[in-house]
Amino acid sequence: MSQIFHPLSPAKTQSLLKKIEKINANHGLHPNHVKIMAQKLSFAPSWQFIICEDFSSVPFQTKRYLTDDAKIYPIQYSNNPYQDNHFNELNLIINADTVALYVAFYYELYLSGSDRLKPVFHTDDIEWQEDLPPMIRQSLEKDFTYYPKIKTTSDGFLVIMPCIFRQSVMCVTFFVSDTGLIEIQDRTSLVDDLPIKNFS
Repeated sequence: MSQIFHPLSPAKTQSLLKKIEKINANHGLHPNHVKIMAQKLSFAPSWQFIICEDFSSVPFQTKRYLTDDAKIYPIQYSNNPYQDNHFNELNLIINADTVALYVAFYYELYLSGSDRLKPVFHTDDIEWQEDLPPMIRQSLEKDFTYYPKIKTTSDGFLVIMPCIFRQSVMCVTFFVSDTGLIEIQDRTSLVDDLPIKNFS
């Protein structure tokens, strides 16, 4: 299970920039320097998560959007991504195959205070302050192979998966309703005091 981004071709990049200009003429992205990466959303198949990066200016520009063939919305980081990011238009498909990636996407957009929770699938999903000793990396990767654990309930899914929080890897149990609402039900520490970079 992975969250893969693919670069857009020059033609698709220019087409997307035109869509962005319609909602924000002063977006600050240079058409000859911007790099745009797209992630297909398995839980919303007609939509993509877009990251635009332009390092030709100071400060450099990074902008994120949700888009389909017709619409484009800037990402809103909030304590209620479901409400603030047009999830009602995504026609969510929440099932055992998509629910873990949905949780990871939701918490990519979830922002409440300075401390963030980030679901992870592999050690490469974590930004490290320094290289991990091979034995620690192998041990973590082995632990990660047991997750996510997904259980179907009468009104949704229980999803148990590793998450980073501060300098720890935790095992978090999420309840995800059939409509995509998420609630944390339990959390336990797997490994503490790791050299994890703070992220915002």
